[in-house]
Amino acid sequence: MRGIGLLFLALFAAAPAMAADVAAPPQWSSDQVRAARPAAREPALTLDVAETGGDGPVQAEHVTLAPSFTLIEAGGKDRLYDHALCRVLSWRSGAASFHSDSCYAGVAFRVFELRNRQTLARMLAHVAPGKFASDPAWDEAELGFQDTPVDRFARRTDARGVEFRLGETLAVRLDGPMTSLSAGEAKAFVRFLATEIPLHPQVRRE
Repeated sequence: MRGIGLLFLALFAAAPAMAADVAAPPQWSSDQVRAARPAAREPALTLDVAETGGDGPVQAEHVTLAPSFTLIEAGGKDRLYDHALCRVLSWRSGAASFHSDSCYAGVAFRVFELRNRQTLARMLAHVAPGKFASDPAWDEAELGFQDTPVDRFARRTDARGVEFRLGETLAVRLDGPMTSLSAGEAKAFVRFLATEIPLHPQVRRE
């Protein structure tokens, strides 16, 4: 109980500073959000992303990467990462409302979820050594986050491209025509990968 009390005390003490950092409160309407946004045109990188899942239908997204926002249009279910206001807005076409979340929420979830999985793995290793063993690389790949940068995959190159393997298991292959990006485009693209694509940080760094 003392630990919980200290946690609440720490959160209460930090609340004024956190509130001051909120550029767009979650209860704001769409008109208020638009009024707070710069209206100047921005250079943007656009790309189409298609995800296939076996025999299922192809899920296509149109992505716009700009310095102050990332827009993902996905068949009427759209998401806007507003980097200027630190909000993540999501809505359905034709709907009368939208969701507004802090840009820190997704990051916090990944950090805490990885910690939870690490704790669970240690508990299972103590209770049943070797029975539930799993390489931490898979959790890091699913969450796109690791607390300490570690290259867990073996990197190999061949005539087709680059592949990353964990033991004998092929985890990721990068192939096809490549293109060069400016520093700003590369930053926006890596930010998109970090928030939207389940990719191990080692691969994302490359």
